[in-house]
Amino acid sequence: MKKKWGTAHNIKDENFKISGKTGTSQINYNTESIEYNSSFVGYFPSDRPKYSCVVVINKPNKEIGYYGATVAAPVFKKIAKRVFNGMLIEKSISLSNLKIHQVDKISKTDKLPNFKGHELMDVLPFLENFGIEVKVIGSKGKVTSQSILPGTFIDQINEITLKVS
Repeated sequence: MKKKWGTAHNIKDENFKISGKTGTSQINYNTESIEYNSSFVGYFPSDRPKYSCVVVINKPNKEIGYYGATVAAPVFKKIAKRVFNGMLIEKSISLSNLKIHQVDKISKTDKLPNFKGHELMDVLPFLENFGIEVKVIGSKGKVTSQSILPGTFIDQINEITLKVS
């Protein structure tokens, strides 16, 4: 009878979905004591895969277990949880849809927007709100270039140079 969550149902997690395949193979057929390799290959998060990993346990302790679902899959889950818990949630923001009074809805884990074509006076409060030191080349007008690429996580930026015309 097939289990609802598959062979490795023991690694199901409420916070994110894992997809993968278990494997168990016999090795050392010519000896009196058969040994095993246990494996799990998978990716996560399942709905928007970003990471993949292969876990192979060579000759696991048979008294504890030797199936891929029992031995390798839990190791995969521990790795996936550590990576997942360290992942930043990505959210792109656009200055054209952003009003100055909405800056409080953006966090340091968001990505830097493209400021090109926006008025310097609209951009400055946004950057200063995050403690980013702003150097301006020019005096006023619209931003023509920025020293930090759009899409960079805001929490990785200490300083940015904006050229205006």
